[in-house]
Amino acid sequence: MKTANLVILESSEEFMEELKAYFEGKDEFNVCAVTGNGNAGIGYIDQYKPDVVILNLVLSGRDGFASSTTCATTVTNAGLSSSQTLPTKR
Repeated sequence: MKTANLVILESSEEFMEELKAYFEGKDEFNVCAVTGNGNAGIGYIDQYKPDVVILNLVLSGRDGFASSTTCATTVTNAGLSSSQTLPTKR
């Protein structure tokens, strides 16, 4: 089975550690990096080219929206998709 590389961007230190411990306990995932800072997260995403990113919207440095937009436009081979579609205003 293929191992998916994972980067976690989470502002809550406690929840970030819980996520890290959970995914490190799974053979299907390799946790490459964890951070609560959006700027650092962009660097990790560019460096590791993870298969999965867990991204909180509230981060220091650069929020989750800005981080995902930056990754989509600047990170090489960033194939971004969302697990949830936000409603559009009409």
